[in-house]
Amino acid sequence: MHRYGRSGGTAGGVVSKFDCLYGTSHAVVASDLRLFFDLAAVVLSEDDPALDFPPEQRWLAGLYEKRRKYSPALRKGIAESIVLLAVHGKDLFFDRTGIACELEAGRLVRRLLTPMETRVLQANDRDLMAYAEASPEEFLSILEADLLQDEPQIFGLLKDVSGAPFGGGCTRAGLLWALEGLSWSTLTLDRAATVLARLSSVELNDNWSNKPFNSLAAIFRSWMPQTGAGLDHRLSLAKQLTIRFPSVMWKVFLEEFDGGPRSGSYSHKPQWRNDGYGYGEPLREWGPALEFCREVLDLMLAWRRTTLRTCSATLSVDSPRSATRVTKKGFGG
Repeated sequence: MHRYGRSGGTAGGVVSKFDCLYGTSHAVVASDLRLFFDLAAVVLSEDDPALDFPPEQRWLAGLYEKRRKYSPALRKGIAESIVLLAVHGKDLFFDRTGIACELEAGRLVRRLLTPMETRVLQANDRDLMAYAEASPEEFLSILEADLLQDEPQIFGLLKDVSGAPFGGGCTRAGLLWALEGLSWSTLTLDRAATVLARLSSVELNDNWSNKPFNSLAAIFRSWMPQTGAGLDHRLSLAKQLTIRFPSVMWKVFLEEFDGGPRSGSYSHKPQWRNDGYGYGEPLREWGPALEFCREVLDLMLAWRRTTLRTCSATLSVDSPRSATRVTKKGFGG
């Protein structure tokens, strides 16, 4: 076996895709790259016939020979390779081949996801994180365009999902993980959070934790923000979203003042980009968290529908200072 490769049973692979890419890049020519993107489109555009079954019966698809021609392992390998080419292709191939891999990745993502349909999103559920990481701009543009429609196809994923053992899984998880991955970079945070806020307007009552609201709230978690953005950026974004999605952000802010025990989960991070590296852990000092809460408190008090009962829980943030501000501002009816 080659020093980059490994094998197990009937499957083969590489020890390190990153090292393999750099170690073999000198032998890659323009026709190889074009062929790869063409074949990637063929494999990743394949529909999932299991979706013909009701969610609670999809686990039976294999028994009825309703399975894809291309294996999940092949799909995953190709999707990850697209990300690697998008991230490193310019340095490795552009000068020598003239092919802009990042642009090719963006074209491929658009080809795979448009025209936007709910079934297309479902069929690509586990690959959406890779698509978003390969071409953040194209991925977000596609979602934003869909949300401008009278009946966005994305909303087809926002339905209560059965928690039964054979319920078919949570088909919105891949989309939410993709948006979480885009929330680590300051370049894409605002747009990703805006999409999450819009999706959070749809109420979901199932038992799955994979909900747009939870992904959005994690970004603004004062003591453990799931983003690489600093305090000022998060506050500015919170104010912008408050104007556009007041009811959603109201609920996000209320979570900051829950008097019970606090726990936080980690959001999905990009696999091949370093946007989330070094971020996402609980803050070591309470100063930035308290400052965020104070600013959030001021935003809440600016709402005319704020009530004394709602804000009473906030007094523990930095009482008696907060109590003084509450008393001076008063409360609207």
